[in-house]
Amino acid sequence: MTYPTEAGAFYTVIMTDPDAPSRKDPKFREWHHWMVINVPGHDVSQGTTNSEYIGSGPPPNTGEYNIVKCSCTRTQILAFATASVVYAVWACMLSLIQVFHT
Repeated sequence: MTYPTEAGAFYTVIMTDPDAPSRKDPKFREWHHWMVINVPGHDVSQGTTNSEYIGSGPPPNTGEYNIVKCSCTRTQILAFATASVVYAVWACMLSLIQVFHT
């Protein structure tokens, strides 16, 4: 995953499914697959994993399937398990600064 970066900035990277389990039956709506906070530039391995990756598993014959990947810029490191993390997630999801559909 690539996105524009700024020198000295940190990023929150989120992967979610807006139509779980399928577009025809989105009973779970947003399904959270993965979140890493405090990512320096593109190096996700250097960030803090807030939730481990959970792969997608759409039902057979689902057809087109959406996955949203979102990155948000932060100028300071977020403290793990604080209100700041919750704020960062919602700010990222609401503003969708960088969105990639796959």
